[in-house]
Amino acid sequence: SSRSRTPSSVRLLDGAGATSAPRRQHLNSGGLLIVDTLIKVADKTVEYVCKVMLVIQLLVVSGVVFGRYVFSYSPAWGEELALFAMVWLGLLSASTRVRDDSHLSLTFMDNYLPPRAVKIRDVLVMLATALFGLFLLIQGANLVDMTRNNTLPGMGISSSLLYAAVPVAGLAIVIQIIARLRDLYGSK
Repeated sequence: SSRSRTPSSVRLLDGAGATSAPRRQHLNSGGLLIVDTLIKVADKTVEYVCKVMLVIQLLVVSGVVFGRYVFSYSPAWGEELALFAMVWLGLLSASTRVRDDSHLSLTFMDNYLPPRAVKIRDVLVMLATALFGLFLLIQGANLVDMTRNNTLPGMGISSSLLYAAVPVAGLAIVIQIIARLRDLYGSK
């Protein structure tokens, strides 16, 4: 079921051109225009990286399986690169549905709660999500620092590049929460 409680004055198009949850139009001035521009750049960057990682994962896994069963050989870097792409795709793609609130959720109580209680619950969920994003950002940066001297043996790169997906995903989640708050409570 759709949980979006945003005004229906504006339709959004997702990457495939389909209509998704509505958002409120903003009259921008000065700093608000900069914030909106940064949010758009972050959205497009995350979307692009997710697409690239999906294609990499598809090609590498297909190549490794084909090589293993046809030539009885698979490159040492193949499984590591597929894992690398899967980690980045999995963590970054989680942020893409925060803004329009389309993650899986339990909504059966919405019909029994007063509208004010649903709004309070939604704000608490956004706050918890933002705190989780900040946790990923801070602790992920610590993880990247701890693993900077380790190497992924198959690819020969620093394992901190693999773990960098954690703070980047945390930042993306925080940006999406800010965007959602602007959509819901920003200027009309």
